[in-house]
Amino acid sequence: MASALHAARLVAYEAAWRYDQGDAAARTAAAALSKYTGADMVQRVADMTMQLFGGAGYSRDLPIERIWRETWVVRILDGTSEIMRQIIAGNAFRSHERRNTPI
Repeated sequence: MASALHAARLVAYEAAWRYDQGDAAARTAAAALSKYTGADMVQRVADMTMQLFGGAGYSRDLPIERIWRETWVVRILDGTSEIMRQIIAGNAFRSHERRNTPI
């Protein structure tokens, strides 16, 4: 869980750095990648935590039940994960075409 958090944090730092650089295309792709990575990470970590708690994790007496429910919303707010994947894929195809264009 710590490595997933660290990886998502690094992707967010890169997105912030690209934002400071001013390239609009790179900024959009980095933001989409950061949003997708962070939302995916928080959902996986909540799922792993729920697995650690077992059946007790579903009890409303523990905060993990609420956290697990609320992490699903993160994947929908400000663009669904599917839309973020489309933006990331479109950018990957465009950058591949630019690199492989004959001069």
